Parts: sequence; structure tokens; C-alpha cells
Amino acid sequence: MRYPEYIALAVAIFAVSAYIAYEWYKLWRKINDMVKTPTSTIASVLNAPRSRGRMVEIKGTIVAGDPMLHSPYTDRDCVFYHSVKKDKIKDVSRDMGGKKRSHIRYQVAEEFRSDKLFYVEDRTGKIAIDPLGLEIEGQQVLNTEKACDVSPGNSLFGLFSPPPGDYYLAVLKEEHILPPKKRVYVIGELYPGKKEPFIGAPLEKTSTALVSVKTEETIIEEHKRQLYFHSFAWLLLVVAGFVFIGMAK
Repeated sequence: MRYPEYIALAVAIFAVSAYIAYEWYKLWRKINDMVKTPTSTIASVLNAPRSRGRMVEIKGTIVAGDPMLHSPYTDRDCVFYHSVKKDKIKDVSRDMGGKKRSHIRYQVAEEFRSDKLFYVEDRTGKIAIDPLGLEIEGQQVLNTEKACDVSPGNSLFGLFSPPPGDYYLAVLKEEHILPPKKRVYVIGELYPGKKEPFIGAPLEKTSTALVSVKTEETIIEEHKRQLYFHSFAWLLLVVAGFVFIGMAK
């Protein structure tokens, strides 16, 4: 074998393609769950046999619990919030040959995610939603990036390479909320509950559990487009991996 390093490169490419295949499967499973689960009225869900393991899908309007929550960064009324502050960091290092390399990474500095029950209602009734473990696509109310003080990592437009180390470039803040009276799509597992049934996430993480301010149709169309992209990327990487294997001989 003339170029064994190409084999190592092919293995790395196949590893990335395996990850993309896994992400493709998760998207496919979500679409499949959403398509196969019929939309139910809340009354029919409440009157269903109270046993675990049943996936349900509802569409309705958010009802505030008691007390009303307030988002940490924007102080907005909501029933759920997810607030994250991240540091944008430039890592500068030297490789084995002494050449400087740098890349940007993001480090979570603080994160707040509410865990209080809230309710969704339609014309037939009202049901509790447990946000713990649910994927929640809320309304974005904050998305900012504030540059840090000038440092060797970002000064003079990068004309001078800084010495090796970590350089804090900016602080990013994001906040998503579920405001009261917002219409949402919900799919998850029905639990009997001690006082009342509620919808939550499955413990085994084997099925879709989602609350979104987007419509079901919009979510499915977005995921289908991502499926096409993942399929193309996977095929491209697999072909590239076999090309490198052929070049190694």
C-alpha cells in the first residue's frame, strides 16, 4: 500500500457519513411519527384509557399556568422559556510543525430552561404538558452577539497572529419562549398522571416528543428538505471514502 494515510482519511470520512446517516434516521422517524399519528381532540385524549405508551397528537392554544412565568433575559410573560448565554472563543494553537492554527468554538456560560407544567386547549377541553424532555420549538425573542473588549484574538482585523491560547471574542444570548394564547402543535406520549393525564416525553427516547409554534405541515416540509440534503451529503461522503481507498493502493 503506497499511501496508508488515505485509509485513515477514508475511515474518518466514513465515520462522518455514519453520523449523517444517524441524523437522517432521526429526521425520518420524526416525519413518520407525525404522519402516522392522527390529530385528536383534547376531549378524546382525556377520555382515553389511562395507560402509558400511547402516542398522541393535538393542536391547540397555550393556556398559562399559575403562576405566570417570566423569561430571564427579556422578562416576557410565558409558560415556557429556554435561555442560553454562550461565549464565542478563538482557540489558537501550534501543530507538530510549529505552524499556528486557530478555530472558533462556542462554550455555554449559562442556561435556563423552565420545567413547569403548562396547558394547551382546543374547543373540546384542556390538557397539561410536561416540558421535561420535550423538544420545544418556541418563539425567538432574543438573539444578540456582543463583542468583548479588544484582545489579541480579534484586534487589528487579524493582521497580527496572537500567541497560542483562548481568546474570548463575543458573548451570545438567545432566548425562546412559549407565550400565552399562542397556537401550537403537540406530539408526545400520554401519561395517566396522579391527578390528571398529561402529555410528555417517552423515557426511552424512541419516539417523537415535540411542542412547536410551527404548523405540522411546515415542520414536515422542513424536515423533508433536510432529508434530501442529508441523503446527498451521505452519498457524496461515501463516494469520497471509496475514492481515497482506491488512491491508497
